[in-house]
Amino acid sequence: MTREEAHQIAMTSIDHLGGYKALKAMVNARSFSYCDDGTLSFRISGNKEMNFVRIKVNANDLYDLEGLYATAKGIKVVAKETDIFCEDLKDAFERLTGLCLIVPNIIFS
Repeated sequence: MTREEAHQIAMTSIDHLGGYKALKAMVNARSFSYCDDGTLSFRISGNKEMNFVRIKVNANDLYDLEGLYATAKGIKVVAKETDIFCEDLKDAFERLTGLCLIVPNIIFS
């Protein structure tokens, strides 16, 4: 897999979660990174049990989602879901982290 393909997979994962702006606004997502296999990881706030999320496309062309707790001592997998369809990725993220990704529409009149 080329670097451009890995970048495209990571960006598609972000799009399935509602986009970069929604992630930043709703869960304070930051420190985005991706590996050569397209695995996306980023730091989140608002959950005391996990502070990182890792999203990977598996061999079945489905998503695997991991909630991680990272410290200077190492990384611990707190929660994991496997074989998630792309349309279910946002719901799986919300279920795994307990955080909402829907940006509210506020109408002022």
